[in-house]
Amino acid sequence: MLIFVSQIIVLALGVTIIVLAGWGMFVPGNLVTLVTSVMDQQWGIYFAVIVRLVLGAALIIAAPASPFPIVFQALGWIAIVAAVALALLGRERVRKFVVGWFRRFAAPTIRLWLVFGMAFGGVLIYGVFRLRFEIARQTAATAQRRTRSGSGYPAARSAPRIPIRQSAQ
Repeated sequence: MLIFVSQIIVLALGVTIIVLAGWGMFVPGNLVTLVTSVMDQQWGIYFAVIVRLVLGAALIIAAPASPFPIVFQALGWIAIVAAVALALLGRERVRKFVVGWFRRFAAPTIRLWLVFGMAFGGVLIYGVFRLRFEIARQTAATAQRRTRSGSGYPAARSAPRIPIRQSAQ
């Protein structure tokens, strides 16, 4: 159950990352405004830390069920270390870094980074769904073997043979 919940969290964050990165590809200025306004809020740093902690823990818990557990574990630990680093740096330093990073790069460079963000979200989703697709494929193959000549109908069972006595004449 814990692995399933972790997979749902990883899936939700993967979709969120892809949606935000895709949105930023079309209007990078709006994404910059959103991120800087969140980081200007008092709760912005806490939000960033909590998201990274949740993602890191979910990746580590979901790793054994993923097709590439070492990658998921590594990404999970990187997210947790990043959360700790953000917490230690503090809100003002992180805000200055984020705002400075966005101001340093032009829109095409930001779009290039967002492509990597979309790829990261895709890896998260693929890592969760790959196992689900494999289980579905194996279940379908098992059902296929159990059916008669692949027709989709269960194999008919023959009625038990009851010996018939023939009368002696």
